[in-house]
Amino acid sequence: MERNSYREIIQYQLTRYPGMQLQDLYKLIYQGVLGSSHAINSVDAAEKWLSDELLFMGTDSFGEEVVEKLSSHIARVNLRPFVADGGDPALLLQSFIWTGREYSGSTVDLIRTWDMAGEIQDLFQLSKMKSFIHRQEAEGFPAVHHSSIYRELYRPAYRVVCIKELKCLSCE
Repeated sequence: MERNSYREIIQYQLTRYPGMQLQDLYKLIYQGVLGSSHAINSVDAAEKWLSDELLFMGTDSFGEEVVEKLSSHIARVNLRPFVADGGDPALLLQSFIWTGREYSGSTVDLIRTWDMAGEIQDLFQLSKMKSFIHRQEAEGFPAVHHSSIYRELYRPAYRVVCIKELKCLSCE
């Protein structure tokens, strides 16, 4: 993806979610670059997770858009507005699973995007960003959960899918 596109996406996310913590920025970049394969242990587990989340996510929209682009290939589909707009959770589940199986990115791009994010933001100290990414690298770039602050402020409920799947979901 072009660097400017990532810049715009990251700047938008930092503005949209001012309570974002360092691990939330990492999660954003991780998902945008690597997709969602880390979140799919099995089809049954993915289905149960979505079912449970739909039951307990609530209806407050938090001003969410249905779709938030994370890169030129990947987007988050926010569950509350998706369902409110008549979206089919079964189709979303299929798209999520397909994305997890078929899409993959590279850790080289993850590091490159992380470094670029450090250049364009002023929320986090660069030394803390470098330390954070070095720890993640030493651990094999694991997926992380949203910070407790982010979860409390925004109650994230979404699925990560390939942008080309949005047409199937009527989210385009």
